[in-house]
Amino acid sequence: MQNTTYETIVKRLDQLEKGLLDIRQQVDILLNAQNESKKRFKSGEEVMAFYASNKQENAKVIESVFADIYEQMGVPHDFKPMSVTEVRESMRQNGIRPEDNEFSRAIIAEREK
Repeated sequence: MQNTTYETIVKRLDQLEKGLLDIRQQVDILLNAQNESKKRFKSGEEVMAFYASNKQENAKVIESVFADIYEQMGVPHDFKPMSVTEVRESMRQNGIRPEDNEFSRAIIAEREK
């Protein structure tokens, strides 16, 4: 900590403030939606109708959250996951036999170390 300069501290505080602002905005959005739902809805059907009417907005929020998660994991933006069937076929083509349970055995072996 002795080598930490004033500029480094200022930069870190700036990053922290920006992060807190993002969190505060997200919490405000959630609280506003929650307050709206308490005022407006009297039945489960009304709640479902509300969420159905906001599918596009909800999809954008979910997409944004997953984009952030993928970025933190180092997954490229143009990554398209394969279906389970495609993964199994790819594994079979590369000589992996499901009945050998190689993956499960490797996990168990690592746990037992």
